[in-house]
Formats: sequence, structure tokens, C-alpha cells
Amino acid sequence: MEIVITIAVTVAVTWIVLYYTLYSPKAQIRRLWKEIFEYARVIGKYNNMKAGTSIAMEPAIRDLNTKSDKVGKVINVLLDYHYADTEDEQDKIFARDSRYEAKS
Repeated sequence: MEIVITIAVTVAVTWIVLYYTLYSPKAQIRRLWKEIFEYARVIGKYNNMKAGTSIAMEPAIRDLNTKSDKVGKVINVLLDYHYADTEDEQDKIFARDSRYEAKS
């Protein structure tokens, strides 16, 4: 009987930890922000290349900017879906601080 209880507790704790670290809305938004920052890092690397190759990199930079904007829109939709009607002050602050604003 103790083994069954131990297994049940282990499964429950594992599920809770996985939910909050991988599947929660905040974890999804953090993951998407990491993707945007990775795009920004690659764009910066392309911009720092020699002047002759920067012309060849313009389509890649434009594509990465487009991908960043699309991921940013997904972030904003997730924030609207999960945190639009929240009463919790911490969630309101998180939603306000995590909103994506496209570069003009």
C-alpha cells in the first residue's frame, strides 16, 4: 500500500512541476520570448558582417523580422486569452510587461 501512495504522490508532483515549467501560459510566453531573442541575436550577427555580405543577408534579415513579428502576435494573443479577465495584480503586471510591440 505504501508503494502505491508513493507512486501516486510522485506522479502528482511530477505532473505539477511539468505543468508549471513547460505547459503553463507563462511558460509558453517565456518560450516564445526566447525565440524572439534568438531571432534578434541572429539579426545582430548578420548586421555585423562585412559590408559586402550584408546586401546578401537582407532577405534573411527581413524573414527573421517577419518571424519575430508573427511570434510577437502569438504572444499578444496568448496574453489576451489567458490574462484579459484576471483580477490578480501579479498577472496584470505580467501581461503588461510581456506584451510585444512590433518595430516600425
